[in-house]
Amino acid sequence: MGYRLRVFINFLSQRSFAIASTFILGLSLLLPALSLAQANPNTSPSTGKRVALVIGNSAYAEGPLRNPVNDARLMERTLRELGFQVAKLENANFQRMQRALVAFGSRAQGADVALIFFAGHGMQADGENYLIPVGARIDKEADLAAEALTSSAMLRQVESSGAKVSLVVLDACRNNPFQAKTRSSVRGLARVDVPTGSIVAYAAQANAVADDGEGNNGLYTGHLVKFMRQPGMDIKQVFEQTAIAVERDSKGRQRPREDTGLRGNFVLNGKGVAQASALASNAPPIPESDPDEERWAYESARKLASVESYERFLTEFPDGNFSSNARMVLLALKPMGSRIGAADSTPAPRPAAPAPSSVKVAAGAPIRDCPNCPQIVPIPAGTLQMGSPATEPGRAEDEGPVRRVNIKAFHMGRTEVTQGQWRSVMGTSPSQSKACGDECPVESISWTDAQSYVKKLSDLTGKPYALPSEAQWEYACRAGQALSGCGAADIDAHAWFEANSTREVHRVAEKLPNPFGLYDLSGNVWEWTQDCWNPSYLGAPTDGSAWTSGDCSQRVSRGGSSADSLAYMRAAVRDTDDLGKKFNFLGFRVVRLNP
Repeated sequence: MGYRLRVFINFLSQRSFAIASTFILGLSLLLPALSLAQANPNTSPSTGKRVALVIGNSAYAEGPLRNPVNDARLMERTLRELGFQVAKLENANFQRMQRALVAFGSRAQGADVALIFFAGHGMQADGENYLIPVGARIDKEADLAAEALTSSAMLRQVESSGAKVSLVVLDACRNNPFQAKTRSSVRGLARVDVPTGSIVAYAAQANAVADDGEGNNGLYTGHLVKFMRQPGMDIKQVFEQTAIAVERDSKGRQRPREDTGLRGNFVLNGKGVAQASALASNAPPIPESDPDEERWAYESARKLASVESYERFLTEFPDGNFSSNARMVLLALKPMGSRIGAADSTPAPRPAAPAPSSVKVAAGAPIRDCPNCPQIVPIPAGTLQMGSPATEPGRAEDEGPVRRVNIKAFHMGRTEVTQGQWRSVMGTSPSQSKACGDECPVESISWTDAQSYVKKLSDLTGKPYALPSEAQWEYACRAGQALSGCGAADIDAHAWFEANSTREVHRVAEKLPNPFGLYDLSGNVWEWTQDCWNPSYLGAPTDGSAWTSGDCSQRVSRGGSSADSLAYMRAAVRDTDDLGKKFNFLGFRVVRLNP
């Protein structure tokens, strides 16, 4: 589903990963005796009792998936080659999954290696993670307890297994088809504490989703099995090389990760590597950075807001949890000088490359066309270099080629349409977030819903309101600045995103505006545009109008949300969803076209 692979589409999957995550967490906790792996480091990696449970669920009535069953079959073959006794389920209902888990807990007693693999939909609600069986009937969150497995239930079944090494792999972050039926807004899987001797591996980073894959297997599983089969490769290297390959092939959109409690080394495929294994078993435990120490270092860099502070952080934590955020901020800082917002700083010269827009930045005074209408800001005419250059970190193929677009003057909503503004025109609000009420952006809005709103607003005011075109949106976002973000280098001060929002929707206009006087173009909620989906800008209009040909059953949204990482705050990032899709981090803002 495009850049976001949306959160509640995630409910099952996007978003989804959540249940799997819990599953993984549960599983990892399931195997408490894993500490024995370190106590007996000389155990041959190619011998001993190995058991596995493999589940692949594809045939969901809502949100069917193409590859989980294929992934389960590929994983089963791979594990059997590696000496595992494998129990495999395909398209399993709740009862079959329950029975298989109980049986696995019995078979795992005293095992040298116990592994659980799940591919399918998952979700997280009210702090609990759920793995979704095929046939689950979920109309509201209260149904989850009776229709899906929880990580805590899994934990009760396998906590006494006594396995020495536990490997839990979850490729379950696909989009969530039950999104519109539940209130849960948590995207993907959260980090978990794992016991010694275990690794919990996720197909995507925290609060994100995984690609179901264009071929016969999911992107993550397809790469994982290749490295699992590599003789002599330490299991941590297996997951590391898998992550590198997935990040490369997804162009940075999907970043696998692991929670590791395994000390020392463990070779999954020990064929022909007895000597290497013996040397590895006597090596000291691999040191791991303290997450609290990394967070403290990142916060220090963020407060200093200088190129030097972020470079120091990346030198110390090049592959840490916050490294991708730091690189994005560093990219934004460099064109603006060594310090942002410091009174005594001297900005460095701007790069010779042309700015995205020819307009001279000037924020017009906002106006309203009726007492309860959104405030709109006049946006001057200009030209836009739309898209991202090939050298921009995190760039996706659908963000190019960069092209010149001529933009006519128009008015744009100062903020996203709020719940109060929606209610005043439409009568009731569909929003899931209640924390800030009428001052929160309206969300859980489909493209079709947004069309109804702008039509009623036009009828009410006699003015031509619409959704912005992609070109209008990006032009307003960049506001004439040569930056990757929405007209600002200090993204943290201008946008709610994963690292500063606790993945919650916030009231509009709490962050700083961009140079056009527009708020929250980056983060908070994704924003619908008028355009049909096209996988590149080849053939796109150059007059700033919406692209009304292509796949018009899919519409483009922009800007990222408070559930997304910093990488999604770039001005060029695009996403696509069905025009009827509703999602609790998906809203919109309006434009008023000038005569």
